[in-house]
Amino acid sequence: MAIQEPVPFIYHNRNSLDAMDGGGALPGDPCQYFQQQQMVTVPWVLRPPPPPPLGTSMIGDIPLPSSSSSVSSATMYLSDHLILGGLMEQQRNETDQILRQQSDLLAAGLRQQTNRHTAAIVRNLESKASSLLRQREQVLTKANMMNRELELRLKSAEEERAKWHGVAMAKEAMAISLSNALEQVRDFCHSSNDSGPTESAASGAANEPTAGMGSTLRRCRLCLRRDACMVLLPCNHLCCCEPCAALLEACPFCGSVKRGSIGVLLE
Repeated sequence: MAIQEPVPFIYHNRNSLDAMDGGGALPGDPCQYFQQQQMVTVPWVLRPPPPPPLGTSMIGDIPLPSSSSSVSSATMYLSDHLILGGLMEQQRNETDQILRQQSDLLAAGLRQQTNRHTAAIVRNLESKASSLLRQREQVLTKANMMNRELELRLKSAEEERAKWHGVAMAKEAMAISLSNALEQVRDFCHSSNDSGPTESAASGAANEPTAGMGSTLRRCRLCLRRDACMVLLPCNHLCCCEPCAALLEACPFCGSVKRGSIGVLLE
C-alpha cells in the first residue's frame, strides 16, 4: 500500500507578510531576511510559535489574539495545526494497518509452518508404526510356521511311538510264544529220552525201532526227510523244516492258519 507523501508545513512570519502586503521595504539586512525565510520554509520543520505578548490569554496551547489585527495569523496557525494533526492521525492509522497486515501474515506463516511440521511428525510416526506392524506380522508368521512344523513333528513322533509300541508288543508276544515252544520241545525231548532206555534188557532188534521212532517224531511233517526246526505261530507247534514252513499256510497238527514262523536250534 502506498503511503501519501506528507504535505510540508510552512510557517510564515506574519510581520514580514504584512510588510510585503503593505508595500513596505524589505528589512535593512537582506541576508538575515533570506536566512530567516529559508529556516521557516523547510518542509516538516516545525518552529515553535513566538511567545505571546504579555497580557495575552491562552486556550490550551493556542494563544488568543489580543487585537483584531492578529486574528488572521491565529486562524492560519489553527488550520495548519489541524491539518498536521489529521495527517499524523492518517499516517498512524496507515502504520497500524500495515502492522496488522504484517502480523496477520506472520501468524498465517507460523500456522502453516506448524501444520507442516505436525504433518511431517504424523507421517514419520505412521511410517514407524507401519514398519513395526510389518515386523510383528513377520514374527507372527514365522512363529505360526514353527508351530505347524512342531505339530507335524509331534504327530509323526506319536505315530512312530505307536508303531514301535506295536512292534514291541508283537516281539514280546513272539518271545512268549517262542518260550512256550521251547518248553514244549524240552518236554518232548525229555520224554523221548526217558522212554528210550527203559527197556535195557530187551534185545538190540527191539531198541532199533525205538530209536527210529524218536527220529521219526523230529522229522518234518511235510517232507519227512529233514528235521523239524520251525515253530508255527500262533499255535506254537514244532512240526516242519524251514523250506516247508515257507510253503505251509496252516499248521499240520491243529489246522490253524499260519501267521508266522520262528526257527529254533535243537541240540
